[in-house]
Amino acid sequence: MNDQSPRQRGAFLPKFLWGVALLFVGILITTYLIARDADPVILDEHGNYRSGGHRGQ
Repeated sequence: MNDQSPRQRGAFLPKFLWGVALLFVGILITTYLIARDADPVILDEHGNYRSGGHRGQ
């Protein structure tokens, strides 16, 4: 009938979950690296630069 052991039959799920976990960690690291280099501009209600949010001042 089926010559696979029970251990081999259930091997797909842990590998799949490890792949999802690695993808998630990769997305987190990439997001952190992009956000670290971001230069946010915070404006007040009149559209002027707000102090503290812009590194160029």
